[in-house]
Parts: sequence; structure tokens; C-alpha cells
Amino acid sequence: MKIRFCLKEYYSDKRGDFLAVQISGEAKTTYEQFVENNRATHADLLDEVADRIYRMAQRTGIRDNFFKPQGKNSVHSFRGTGKLRIYCLKYGSASVVLGGGGVKVVRTYQEDEVLYKPVRLLQAIDRCLKENEVNFADLLNYTDIEMEIDV
Repeated sequence: MKIRFCLKEYYSDKRGDFLAVQISGEAKTTYEQFVENNRATHADLLDEVADRIYRMAQRTGIRDNFFKPQGKNSVHSFRGTGKLRIYCLKYGSASVVLGGGGVKVVRTYQEDEVLYKPVRLLQAIDRCLKENEVNFADLLNYTDIEMEIDV
């Protein structure tokens, strides 16, 4: 199935850029949908993650120890979120593309469609960005450009 998407700026400051995925025809980004779907049960943790994003962008930068790799591509998850998985694409110390996720109740994300679906989406976006030779240090220059992926 083909879908169209673009990247939207979520938060950017001198130490890092955070973007989110906007699927064509959707009112909210995948990250905004994730937050909305999990706010009732994980409000404190989601607020803490938002604070971390702001601190990374403003002061600390995007460090490897804040994220856990999820395979051999650019997909990562935030560390320190308990059973709540927040998936993203991490590109060095410059940019993060926020995705979706969910509560992990299985051993691997591949065993749960709620977790596997956002990972597959991010993997397809990662392939698209790399095939189009996107400069990840200047990812903000690629916001609002519609691209198509096969998921």
C-alpha cells in the first residue's frame, strides 16, 4: 500500500531538531496521535518525554545514550520509558523524527501489531529519505515536502 507523508517541525533549537511524520489526509502527526492515545494512562511519562525533547534540543544535544537502537537501521526507541515504547528515527546528533508506539506487553515489537506498525512505517520513511539522499544534518529543510512510500 502506498501512502504519502511529509515531515513537520515538532521542536527545534540550537542543539537539535525534532520532527514528526504527517500522513497525507490525517489531521495530526503520528506522534500527536500516539500522545493523544496514551495520555490517559501515561500522562506523567509523556510529559517527562516532552521535557527531555526540549532539553535535548536546547541544552544537551541528541545523545546516543537517550535512545535504544531497534535493529540495523535508524529506528530507535526512547530509553527510560518503562513499558511504553516511543519509536523514532535518529540521525546522528542532529535530528530525530518522532513516530508512534504503544505499551509493550510482548517480548519483541514484531509480535504486536500496535508496536510493529509504527516501526514498519518508520523503516519505510528511513528508506525513502536515504534513497532521496536527504541531508540529515539539515532535515528541517525537508519539512512540508510530500513524499510517497510503500508500506
